[in-house]
Amino acid sequence: MDTLKSASIAVEMDDASLLELARVAEAEGISQDEAIKNAIRFYLDHSEGYRAMLRDGTDAWNHYKRTGLHVTNDEIGDWIAELDAGNDDAESPACHV
Repeated sequence: MDTLKSASIAVEMDDASLLELARVAEAEGISQDEAIKNAIRFYLDHSEGYRAMLRDGTDAWNHYKRTGLHVTNDEIGDWIAELDAGNDDAESPACHV
């Protein structure tokens, strides 16, 4: 099993960002190092989620081009309106050509 190692990196920040970092860390009750780690983790998670969304969208588009199957915006809107109205048993619209 591989073991994860930690390493230090240097990050250049302008004065305004350094002051904001200090304020955020103090408000959160954490060190500036911890605030930076949290920000990097958030960015990495967000970036991976964004790439996954793009892959899913591309896959869906390619599927549509191959099959022609789709659901219209109005059909989805009507379904969501039913769910919002409390009809938890509302059936999702069926794909069609």
